[in-house]
Amino acid sequence: MRAFVAVIHETSPFVDLEPLTIKDLKGENFIGFNKIRGAGYCDIVRQHCRAAGFPPKIVQRVSHTTGLVTLVAAGLGVGIVPAWVVNEPIRGGVLPQTG
Repeated sequence: MRAFVAVIHETSPFVDLEPLTIKDLKGENFIGFNKIRGAGYCDIVRQHCRAAGFPPKIVQRVSHTTGLVTLVAAGLGVGIVPAWVVNEPIRGGVLPQTG
């Protein structure tokens, strides 16, 4: 299993895209993590996006994974979260993408 997965809204044009890669998310609005997570999630997502050729367009920051998933469910953007999210019940039209 991967360490991180993307979460997208169920109406996203990426729903049927398998595998979904980070390059596919270029130009999308991202929900990101606050720096209070330390040099962790925030920097990891930024590094992977830059390695894919783009800086993430962060439109909102959160301090917890559930907050990120909630904002994705509201249709505000996409997110990259720890893979444990795939084992949690997710409501509001959010789909974890493991590809």
